[in-house]
Amino acid sequence: MTAPTLIHTVPETPLRVTFQFRSDIITAWNGLEQRAAHRLDPRWIIDCNLMLPKERDNRLAAAALYSQLPAPAVVPLWYEAAYLTQAANASDTVLQGDFSLSDGVAGDTVFFQANGDESLITTGVLDAGDATSITLVDPLGIDLPVGSLVCPTLTGFIQNRPGLNRYPIQSGSVALRISSQGSKPLGGNGSDLAMYQGLPLLTLRPLANELLQDTYDAHTETADYGGRIQVVVHPSLTTIERTRSFKIGSRLQWQGAKLFMSSVHGTRDPFYFATWRPDLHVAEQPSVGGSTFKIFNTDGDPDFDAVWFAGGQGHQDLQLETNGTGSNALLHRRITDISDNLDGTATVTLDTALPVDADSSTLNVVSSLELVRFGADEFALTITGVDAKLTVVLQTIEQ
Repeated sequence: MTAPTLIHTVPETPLRVTFQFRSDIITAWNGLEQRAAHRLDPRWIIDCNLMLPKERDNRLAAAALYSQLPAPAVVPLWYEAAYLTQAANASDTVLQGDFSLSDGVAGDTVFFQANGDESLITTGVLDAGDATSITLVDPLGIDLPVGSLVCPTLTGFIQNRPGLNRYPIQSGSVALRISSQGSKPLGGNGSDLAMYQGLPLLTLRPLANELLQDTYDAHTETADYGGRIQVVVHPSLTTIERTRSFKIGSRLQWQGAKLFMSSVHGTRDPFYFATWRPDLHVAEQPSVGGSTFKIFNTDGDPDFDAVWFAGGQGHQDLQLETNGTGSNALLHRRITDISDNLDGTATVTLDTALPVDADSSTLNVVSSLELVRFGADEFALTITGVDAKLTVVLQTIEQ
């Protein structure tokens, strides 16, 4: 097989990275499900656009695409770059840097680019690593100053039908889709997995500057035999699919998102996620360190019964946004009792008392905390340069 080509040109933004898990869902006649993950780690797919500034670059790209597809390639993951904290010599195998958020494992190819000289590049094979250093199988081969770039890479194949675009001037661009041949672990070093009631808890706040779409699926099956009669089967309760996007504004946030996706294995495992809406409205704040507070029962809507809503199965878990800081800014509690005060309010009792400080006992927004799964095995990360956007589908689970 042809040796992989190193594509070291920095891609244009937006850059799209797709992670594909693979799950098998077996649904019984009554709606009960069994799920199995056929791919515990995802296949990675990178869609990138590379600028070709000279006519010679266009000709070389055209010749390579014509004669070498499907071509193996190594692509630096620029958005996961680390940096050397000490200069490295060509004979070194141990390099010092800040690798606390790196996910490399033995056998991975690592890309290096010299600080101040973008043309001075090389690759190496990782032997071992920790938060402050990495060890290569072979000597580095070039001298690198402090601040030089260290990138993990994706090894895969350039997929069929790449596009070569030429502008009226000499420059052009090439659009490539590069897919890993097998699965690749997501990692998540340096981050922690939040848990609630023994299940993972997704605490990312969805973006609010776009339309939030909720789709209601009644799981109907219609048999039409050509006449007027149609047989409709409704095997289970209606589920809600929520398409949500999250801003990834830092490497630490991205590490947390990767750890979360790795933990639930695509659509296989359930987790908790809040609606991030004011589902219940506070009528009387709890006392400092208390475990009860009052909500408006109808909240001005005679057709809404908060006691019925919050007391129903599937609505017993809450996310509380408070004036607190750090881990006390978002609290998660389960309702153990709710009683109608017959004055337009209801008293909610929580399973665990609130923190003993005034800010953390001041509730700003009370949202439902839903038990959900991812509704699709595919996750799309769109990188715009300064930050990124992760788009997912969430599906409520019948309780």
